[in-house]
Formats: sequence, structure tokens, C-alpha cells
Amino acid sequence: MHHRSWSSLAGTEGEDDPLLTEFLDTCRELAPFARLLGGMNPVSDCPVASDESKRHFCRAFEVGGIAGLVIVVHNADVGTSPAPDAIAIDGNGSLKGFEGFRTPAPVRLRQTGAPRKLFRCDTGRELVPDAGTHEIEITPGGGAVLFAGDEAEFRRLRETFLPHTGKKTTGGQLEKNRRR
Repeated sequence: MHHRSWSSLAGTEGEDDPLLTEFLDTCRELAPFARLLGGMNPVSDCPVASDESKRHFCRAFEVGGIAGLVIVVHNADVGTSPAPDAIAIDGNGSLKGFEGFRTPAPVRLRQTGAPRKLFRCDTGRELVPDAGTHEIEITPGGGAVLFAGDEAEFRRLRETFLPHTGKKTTGGQLEKNRRR
């Protein structure tokens, strides 16, 4: 009996597909921010920049009714690959010689305009600068959603657009998170 194997955009029948798995992981990472993403409108100037502008990207967004900006930071530093003239694809569609990074990397951010408080939208924690630099850990290919503005507006943003975070964030909770 002849066994037929099907291959499609979703991969080969009966085999795990790393691209589909990566897409699923991305969807899971973004799901808690779905309501917020729908209300974001890009602005031309971002009040935060990375010193590694070719590996880490920052973009700012306004959200209707909230005074402050949502900032998305992306760590595009996903691994090392061979020299450009040695690039080749193997039989599984993967880049030969590519070594993907497995652990989160520190991303250093500096404010480019008037100083504002920065908060992580996922944890509710304020990012406290060290010598003018804010540092966050971001997985290779991953991102972080920040808020630049005052504490009261950050609480409103979380209560309105990020209800998944559970209890309403209070000033006391923010203070507790700063110490961690």
C-alpha cells in the first residue's frame, strides 16, 4: 500500500511545523493586548530609543482618551548566521549555520524628549532608570509593551484596555512593584 504525505502552508502531515509553532507563540504573546492593540494609533516621534537601533526597535502610539503614549519595543536580535556569501537553506527550509538565541537579552532604552515615567504594561511595574538608561529583558524576536506618562493615566490604561491583569493597579501596588 502506498502512503501519501501531504504538505501545505501548515507543514507536512504528521510532523511539527516550527513556523506554525512560532506563529502560535506570537498569537499567545499578543492575545492579552488585543483590546489595547485595536485602540492604538501610531505617532511620528517616539520618546524612547535604543542604543542598538539595528537590533532593537521602538514605536510610539496614542490611545484615545489616555494622556500618555504606549510604546512597543521589539528585540529583532534573534541569532547569528553565517557570512552573507555562505547563506544556504537545508532540506527542512532552515538557514544552514544559523544559531538562534535562546535566552532573553537586556535591551537598554533612553528617553529622547522630556523625561516621563515608564511602566511595563504586562507587569504594572515602573521602570526605574539607572544613569538615564532603562533596561528590560526581552526574548529574541519578542517584544515589550510600555507606557510613557503619569501613574494615574497608566492605571486608567490598564483598567480600560488591559483587564486581564486582574486587580486594579493601585499606587501602593506600583510602589511594591518598584522595589522588586
